[in-house]
Parts: sequence; structure tokens; C-alpha cells
Amino acid sequence: MRRRAGHFVESAELTVSTGTTYYRRAYSPHGNVFVQPAALVRGLGESLPESVHLLERTEVTSVSRTGPLRVATTRGEFSADRVLIAANAHARALGLLRDRIIAIYTYGGLTPELDQVELAKLGVLPQWGIIPAHRLGTTLRKFANRRFLVRSGDSYERELPLAQVRALLTQLYLSRYPQMASHQLEHVWGGVTAITHNGGLFFGMDRPGLFVSAGCNGSGVVRGTINGHLLAEMACGSQSVLLSDRLALKGPSWIPPEPFRQIGVRMSIALEQRQAGQEI
Repeated sequence: MRRRAGHFVESAELTVSTGTTYYRRAYSPHGNVFVQPAALVRGLGESLPESVHLLERTEVTSVSRTGPLRVATTRGEFSADRVLIAANAHARALGLLRDRIIAIYTYGGLTPELDQVELAKLGVLPQWGIIPAHRLGTTLRKFANRRFLVRSGDSYERELPLAQVRALLTQLYLSRYPQMASHQLEHVWGGVTAITHNGGLFFGMDRPGLFVSAGCNGSGVVRGTINGHLLAEMACGSQSVLLSDRLALKGPSWIPPEPFRQIGVRMSIALEQRQAGQEI
């Protein structure tokens, strides 16, 4: 069966659909869907079988270096023959991949619930999303619950002050929708992701019994889902063509220590922001 391809959307149609003349052209893939990541994770947690025990708000403080593996947490210590770690940037706190992963913060702002007049300024579609062509660009989403989201900005290893984040996101919002100046962003926050120098994700066995997937480079839901499935296959001793293909992919390259790391990262961010241009 032949799959339907996506299609390009030109400026005039974009303006009608999204309410802004900011964009000249876009590509709409076939079969794309909206996913609310928090709702997805919550739903998965609530649908686990009875044989699985889920401990929330339980910090893992250390993992032993030899087996049987001991996992120390704020609720006590657990031991296991096999442990899977999919903690992204937090893997470094457990002594893993400290010379392969850096943490980058990015930021989101959410409007209050908008009335019908304001919603009409955001295009005729009840909900839509724009993902930038460049990874340092700005993401936009119009939600069916009458809110609008702006996601942008990058900082190295620590969050920016809240006032600075709000000013940045408001500027980016109004540059696309100057007609929306009648309200402010109701919620502003930051979140961390793991970035590697060459874009490679670490996948596999770090030491006997300890299996790790980390370094998503901002594609957590997509890459994390399939890598988590394949990591479980590997831990269970299963074999598949897809697992073999995944193991053949190149992992993250070495990153120099501080202060050279910070200098290099800040230079790379500045260069990429320049390349991103009006995508930001």
C-alpha cells in the first residue's frame, strides 16, 4: 500500500490557517497528531499492569557499580540483576555520561483562556502547531482548550531569570501576532533536555546489568519511545532487526571539560541562533 505524502502550505493558506503573515511556507506531513506529553506519561502510568509498581516523587541518588545492582532512593534501597536508566540529562547525576552530555534549558509560555474574538486572530483552525525548521527556532501551538503556547530560548546548564524569559517569549509572540497585545502570558516555565556534541544518543549496556538510553537532543517523545522499547528488548536478551540497526548507530562523541566546554557550547548556540535567523 502506498503511503500518502505530506504537502507544502504556501503563505496565503498559512495566514488563513494560523492568523499570522510571519511565515512564507510550511510543510505539513501526512498523519501527524497532537500529543500532550504530560497526559501521555500520566496515561501510561495509570495503565500499567498490576505486576508493575510505580514509585513517583522518588529520587534515585546512586546506582552501584557492580552487581547485583543496588539503587539507592529517597524511599530506601532496591537491588536488581538488571536496571534500565532513561533519565536523559539527569543520568550525569548518577555518574553516567558526564563527558558526553550537556544540559540545555528551553522555555515555554502559555496564554490565559482566550475569548472568541482573540481566538479568531489565531486563524480558522481550532488547533494547530508550528515546529521550526531550525532546532533553535520558536515552536507555536494553538490548543482546543482556548490557549496558545510559545516555546523558545536556550541557556546552558541553568535556568534564566523568570522576568527575562517572560520578556523573550512575549517579544517572540508579539512579533508574530502584534494584534494580540491585549493580554499577557499567564504561565512561563523552563525545562531541561540533554544535548550531545554530534547529535548521537547513548544506547546500550554501560556495564553488566545496567542499560542506559540518554541524550535525546530535544526529541524525547519520538526517540525515547522507540529506544525505551528496544532497551527493554536488549535487557531481556531478545533480538530483532530494529535492535541490531539501533546498536549500529553512532553514539555521542566526547565533550571537553570546563571551562572549554562552556566556551564551546556558548559559541555554538550563538552561531546556531545566527543561522536560525527569523526562525527564532
